[in-house]
Amino acid sequence: MEGHVNVYGDITEQTAGKAEAILLERLQGLVTWERFISQDPLGKNKTRTKTWRRYNPFPDIVAPLAEGVTPPGQELTFTDYHATLEQWGGSTVLTDVIQDTHTDPILKEMFKLVGEQAAKTIEFTRQNTFQGGTNVYYANSVASRAVVNSPATRGDFRKVSRQFARNNIEKISEIIKASRFISTQPIEAAYFGIGHTDLASDLRTGLTGFIPVADYANSSDAMKGEIGSFEDFRIILTSLAKSWEVSGLTGTTYLAYGATPAATTQCDVYPLCLFGQNFGAGVPLQGYQTVTPMVLNPNTPRGGDELGQRGSVGWKTYGANALLCQSALARLEVAVTANPS
Repeated sequence: MEGHVNVYGDITEQTAGKAEAILLERLQGLVTWERFISQDPLGKNKTRTKTWRRYNPFPDIVAPLAEGVTPPGQELTFTDYHATLEQWGGSTVLTDVIQDTHTDPILKEMFKLVGEQAAKTIEFTRQNTFQGGTNVYYANSVASRAVVNSPATRGDFRKVSRQFARNNIEKISEIIKASRFISTQPIEAAYFGIGHTDLASDLRTGLTGFIPVADYANSSDAMKGEIGSFEDFRIILTSLAKSWEVSGLTGTTYLAYGATPAATTQCDVYPLCLFGQNFGAGVPLQGYQTVTPMVLNPNTPRGGDELGQRGSVGWKTYGANALLCQSALARLEVAVTANPS
């Protein structure tokens, strides 16, 4: 069609749609935060500033009505949260030799790999936003990150649960479905936690009353990465979660640099993010043109590559996140036992 610009490089829009499906399939299998955020799809030709609006509750009525006196009405108020859309992307070289001689379906494999890269990239952006909240607890009630020297305790979870209840933070009863299409699915209401896989042993053995996924009434309802539940919380662990290396107390009991430390080394501190409904929002990794696949085929002469020896496979997307409610997400900072029993 005259005037049409193919934004996907050397592939057609139809082929790009298939490639996007491969990318999103890979993405949905790796992301964790994606299941829980309030999602706002990216509109076409919109401003780079994303805005999410949270309506504030009305004040309590503390006095009865006076006879014949019309009470004052409550004004609807709201809080806006803003985030700037950032563009993310990556690519890999596809040479003419690889395309001409490789026996595997190399283009499909490359799409899987760049899909994994895209998933990690977006997961890290979400993680950085939501781990940056001000509602912080330290394991075993110590005063700061610098003196963390304990795994999570039952009391830590119970303090967070009490705070959530006091602030009327609702449990999560619906999550974003792991699909490239925008959809949701109901779940049994609970608060959730996301942390690193290193936390697994301490949570399983250190929390009396911890219920592993295998003991769920219906273990098929467990989410990817979910290891079990403790009281009000369901816990999901992922290797993509981060820790703050050598940030806690010195000693040999807890991991440092992910390994058993020397006596003079500070331990690593791991964030376990516990949250309820509507804690944060983001641009979803679902729907049409969420992630744009781009291909330049080799064997096509271009400026600087007159013999057409090089091509590329890549992706790009726009993303933005916002922490909407500080009291709906608590960061519990803990240590991890170096040699679990």
